Amino acid sequence: EVVNVSGGWRHTMASDSEGRIYACGWNQYGQVGDGRTQDVNTMTLIKALEGETITTIRCGWRHSVAITASDRLYSWGRGVHGQLGHPQRKDMHLPTHLSSLDGTAFAGARAKPPQKDAVFISAADRYATVPDNPAPGQGAAKKMKTG
Repeated sequence: EVVNVSGGWRHTMASDSEGRIYACGWNQYGQVGDGRTQDVNTMTLIKALEGETITTIRCGWRHSVAITASDRLYSWGRGVHGQLGHPQRKDMHLPTHLSSLDGTAFAGARAKPPQKDAVFISAADRYATVPDNPAPGQGAAKKMKTG
């Protein structure tokens, strides 16, 4: 049974009631988490996290994060700007434990569910941005108001 779903710019993750995590999509920076950088067209079990019980998943623009039942944070994907939180500013193609948060106030923290009447509007719904390195057939970077 699927219990969590998160969508990134061009990749998607899902977790099931057993705490397993699956991902698919564009994978240029390893954001799918299967250890490769080839696109993944079907939901694929992320074997690097087998043995962990995943409770929270989030997709960023080109990176992904997961939190386990034992409060371990993993991140992977695009990392050259420090967005993964690891000392190495590089892309990570497999989920990598962010040990610097072990034993900190983060341990035991959980995202609160949205309030009944809360509304979340993502940045993607407010602005559409084409990246500096467009895919073949796309034009130069543009920013436009969409809503």
